[in-house]
Amino acid sequence: MRFLTTAAILVAVLLAVSCEGRSAATVPPACSGLHRPGVPLAFAPPRRPTAARARCIGAQYTAVIGPQSWGTLPRLIRKPYSGVAAWQERSLLYACDHCGLAGFGLTWVRAHHPGWILHSPQGAEVHPAEHADWALLNFSNPKYQYAWALHVRKSLAAGGWTGVDVIDADNDPAWSDTPIDPATGEPMTEAHRSHYLAQALTLVRAALKIQGYSLLADNGPPAIVSFDQVNSTDAVILRDGFGRLYGDAWETELSFYRHVGGWESGTYVADRPGLSRAQMLFGLASFLLVAIPRDSAYVAPTGAGSPLYAIDTGTAPTTPPVKHGDVWTRTYPNAAVAVNPSDFPATVALGSAGHVTLGPRSAAIEAGGHLLTSG
Repeated sequence: MRFLTTAAILVAVLLAVSCEGRSAATVPPACSGLHRPGVPLAFAPPRRPTAARARCIGAQYTAVIGPQSWGTLPRLIRKPYSGVAAWQERSLLYACDHCGLAGFGLTWVRAHHPGWILHSPQGAEVHPAEHADWALLNFSNPKYQYAWALHVRKSLAAGGWTGVDVIDADNDPAWSDTPIDPATGEPMTEAHRSHYLAQALTLVRAALKIQGYSLLADNGPPAIVSFDQVNSTDAVILRDGFGRLYGDAWETELSFYRHVGGWESGTYVADRPGLSRAQMLFGLASFLLVAIPRDSAYVAPTGAGSPLYAIDTGTAPTTPPVKHGDVWTRTYPNAAVAVNPSDFPATVALGSAGHVTLGPRSAAIEAGGHLLTSG
């Protein structure tokens, strides 16, 4: 396994991107030694960052994703770096008390809009399997959709956010029961559920756009690709990235993101922490296969300071992903990427590195005359 040394990577053209997204505000002195890596990264920490840390996040990241409980932290993050996207995590489908995600509390909905709550054929409230104290709302109701968008829009403005991350725009909901469809009086079909979700995203996004806000959606699983849903977003994210995937599962996720990028929605890819170094490079190379010039970011399993993300690929990719046997490749102005998700070794031409042999389930990135391989 070979990786760029820290010294070699620092030779990369980091200064060219270090000022990207800065506003006229003075950059805090504590951030002056930090630079954005060559790979566009999104910051999605499990815990709220300190104010001191927040002031420097924009020096290294192009986007942040966090809960409403961050309050006005996004304003602090974006003050010296106005180009940073700040996504507030929100639930569109559910009401819950004190969860920090819903547009409305469940107690309030029961008291003021009980008709928004969906019920099972037996008359019980429907809830997600993992949250018995949440209630599924009628996300096909335009009045609820608009009320949600208006409420969330005020929250975005108050905190200095640039958009909302709809965390439950998924297509395999685990519900306690099948809800009755208010439009038909019968159990909601999968086709209707998918259609209602696309309509809800469309209306919500339109209401947000009036005030200049954007919509990111967790729109998995990758096996289900809905044009109407993707077309109703500004960007799409899957919370499980490529780093742990191989074979058909990897190909399915690649196909999902290729559709998303082809429909000109932004591509966000998230790899959870705990990856080995080989998996980290595999996940990064896979992200570079699906990144698009506009609004793409990688939620990396480690921080932006990792030398791995300092690769200078250049700006927009010069080719789409191309498959050679079992290996997928793509070229950038200053780099070339290859991923072999199969169980068999393969040899492929890779930029200035010439022909490179990739082991099973491995990847390689050639950048600036240096070759990184995962195995």
